[in-house]
Amino acid sequence: MTASIVDENVPIVANDVARLSQRKQPLAPQADNKCRLAAIQRLRQIISSGHVLIDDAGSLLAGYRQYLSGKGQPGVGDAFLKYLADNEYNEQKVTRIALSINNDRTFAAFPEVPQLATFDAADRIFVALALTAPIDSTVVNAVDSDYSHHSQALVQFGVRVEELCPETLKAK
Repeated sequence: MTASIVDENVPIVANDVARLSQRKQPLAPQADNKCRLAAIQRLRQIISSGHVLIDDAGSLLAGYRQYLSGKGQPGVGDAFLKYLADNEYNEQKVTRIALSINNDRTFAAFPEVPQLATFDAADRIFVALALTAPIDSTVVNAVDSDYSHHSQALVQFGVRVEELCPETLKAK
C-alpha cells in the first residue's frame, strides 16, 4: 500500500471548479481545466480507496481549513477535508504521524542541506511526513513548482512526488 500525502494545493485546485461555476475567482488561476480534473479524479480515488498521511498535531488539517469547507461542499476539495475530518482516527484510511519540531520551529525530519535551502517553508511539512512515514508514501502535488525545482534532492532522500499537472509548473 502506498499512502498519499496531499499538498493543500490539490484540494484547492479541485475546488476551483465549484468556484468557477459560482462565478468566483479561482484560488489557483495557473491551473487549467485539465489540471482541475486531474485533482478532482485523484481526490475521488483517495476518498474511495486510498490512504492518507497527516500529522498528529493537526497542522495539515488546520492548513486545509484555511481554504476548504469542513461541510464537504460545494467542491471535491471540501469533500476531501470532510473525509479527513470524519476518518482522522480511522487507521484503515488515515495514519497520523508525529513530527518532531526543532527549537527554530522547523521540522527535524526535513533535510538541512544546501540543495533544499530554498524549498518553501510552508511545504516542508509534506516532505517531513514522507521522510517520517512508517509506510510507503507519495506526496501528491498539483501546481506547486517547489517539488519540481528540488526534484533531484528530494529523490536523493527518497521522497516521491506525484505531479498531477506538470504543464502548469513554473520553470526554474
